[in-house]
Amino acid sequence: MTDDLDALVPRARDGDLAALGALLTAVRDDAYSLAMRMLGQREDAEDAAQEILIRITARLATFRGEAAFRTWAYRVAANHLLTAKARRPQPELSFDVFAADLADGLDRHYDAGDVDEGLLADEVRVGCSQAMLLCLDGDHRLAYILGEVFELPSGDAAFVCGVAPAAYRKRLSRARERVHRFVDANCGVANASNPCRCSRRVGTALARGRIDPKRLTPSMFHEPSSFAVAFARPAPTSDPASGSVRTMVQPHWRSTMIWAICLSRSLPLR
Repeated sequence: MTDDLDALVPRARDGDLAALGALLTAVRDDAYSLAMRMLGQREDAEDAAQEILIRITARLATFRGEAAFRTWAYRVAANHLLTAKARRPQPELSFDVFAADLADGLDRHYDAGDVDEGLLADEVRVGCSQAMLLCLDGDHRLAYILGEVFELPSGDAAFVCGVAPAAYRKRLSRARERVHRFVDANCGVANASNPCRCSRRVGTALARGRIDPKRLTPSMFHEPSSFAVAFARPAPTSDPASGSVRTMVQPHWRSTMIWAICLSRSLPLR
């Protein structure tokens, strides 16, 4: 697949809109998946993913084959996401602040209505996973997502981050240590001696508007992964302990891709 994508780039530069469409289709879910984990809000991720597709189109002439096209597209996405502004600014989150929040409001009464309580607990788990990522600064968050969630080889991940492989590995090690220390000290799924459980947080999450029973996160984000409450990895797998399927395509991708393709007609792709 990687070689196939790389072969499409010269055709897309020559104005082959079908080739350009195939390239954008191949990386659109990657763009959204990374944006969701970096920004934390669905609306912000959708906006950012659209902008990333446009940037990939506009910068196609800069692709020189130093890395596979998909890896290069991740780099374009990462550069945008590290500077992207959230539509709805949120307060800074730290591991200390998040730990205090988790200790407050366990076992609050709630009415689940006709929504399965297990789905609500899953929703809390996904939100907790995202909050942990947001406790990391942007560079360490990106390194952690690429290495632990997407499982990119260190050389590819270093290219995406724009640093030497040794520097990337140190960055990933620091991020892992921070996340694992927090999980071991606070998560009841990872450490049974901790009181916090996803099911015990549902009432407070509902009361504070952190989960919406009418708009649950797509089920592909609910699979377990390499640490107790992390987001699922995006690549399909038959082993439920190691990840899940790709993120779902948002309904407005078609108009976004048409926009990107139309934009390409006015750009010097070579």
